[in-house]
Amino acid sequence: MRPAGPAYAYALQMESLLDSLPMTGKKYKNRFLVKQHEELIPVSLGRNRHFFTTNGLVCLVRRDGKQFMVDYTLEELEKLLDPAHFSGSTASSSPVARYYPHSHVL
Repeated sequence: MRPAGPAYAYALQMESLLDSLPMTGKKYKNRFLVKQHEELIPVSLGRNRHFFTTNGLVCLVRRDGKQFMVDYTLEELEKLLDPAHFSGSTASSSPVARYYPHSHVL
């Protein structure tokens, strides 16, 4: 279930437009806009511990343990996140997949 509302839809459109702008060199996403109750808040990747998905929902987990739904698939995150900092673990037979910063990969 994705959050609804005109402000959230507008914020997603703006984020999509910014992501689609041509850039010189590869630029990776370094923050996400997430909904917490009725509020939209930016969450920096520096505060993230990992991403995970279960039952089709993708969440990011901050170092403090708070979880937020994100409007991306793990496949999209692989393209958006800097591979020098994040590494995926997406076993196809598992219902739960995770995407970790390199510091958490064994």
